[in-house]
Amino acid sequence: MIEAFENKLRKHPDDAEAWLVYADALQEKRDPRGEAIALGEKIRAGKHDATIERQYAAACRAARWPKSGPWPRMNYRVRFEQMFAELRATPHITVKEAEIHAASPKDIGRWREVAGATWPEGMSELYSEVSGVDLEWKFDDRESVSGAIHIPNLELWDHDKLEDELWFDFTEEDSALHRIRPIDRFVPEAYGVLYLESNAHPAKVAFHYCGEELVPTDLDYREWLELLFRSRGTSYWLQLALGPSQGDTWVEHGIAHVAKVFPDFDPKSMSPKRRHKEIPI
Repeated sequence: MIEAFENKLRKHPDDAEAWLVYADALQEKRDPRGEAIALGEKIRAGKHDATIERQYAAACRAARWPKSGPWPRMNYRVRFEQMFAELRATPHITVKEAEIHAASPKDIGRWREVAGATWPEGMSELYSEVSGVDLEWKFDDRESVSGAIHIPNLELWDHDKLEDELWFDFTEEDSALHRIRPIDRFVPEAYGVLYLESNAHPAKVAFHYCGEELVPTDLDYREWLELLFRSRGTSYWLQLALGPSQGDTWVEHGIAHVAKVFPDFDPKSMSPKRRHKEIPI
């Protein structure tokens, strides 16, 4: 039954009624995806309040969406708003910056055309609701226990607008750095990026450090967003997706501390068994 619904929704992802029936079937199995879908549809229909929004954000963090889908349409702005509210309400956490920039939907078609097949699933959904997100927080005075999210606007697809970013030979088409686009400039020296490995396939997420290191992950854009919400932007959380830790550093200590504060943030669940190989740059 579940498989039949999933096959139908892969072919007809805009069938709202089918999503609700699918949500009921999942909830009968106590699968958090069911609650996330049902609450998400309420929000899209305008039938919601702060309690429903908070429950929706929590259900989304608990849900585990398979790579093959189907993926429901997300309410990303609500999820960021709830992340901000949760952080502000958490003892010992100080939110230094929290801003969601208004969407510019007219830009999506133009940039999607520029990207072609490399444009990833989920990116249109995010940028139809926001044009950028900026968040910075810390735990007491411990800089190692902190977080930041800086999602840039869609000009990230225009090399002419990226001259001050973390690479300097992006005009060289044979350079791997020519094929990356920032998706989260979480600290000045390191970014989450999309790596346009092939013009025939959607870009995948990679970790880029200071023009010196480029390491791929197995995450597509929507998977990356789900881990971003679960981690609350914890400092250098993306390194978890590169593979097992290579040392006991302040990064690992900070991540472990945040995991104790937010039990639904499970660092071990985010790491593959083997570390990914760097892309030569």
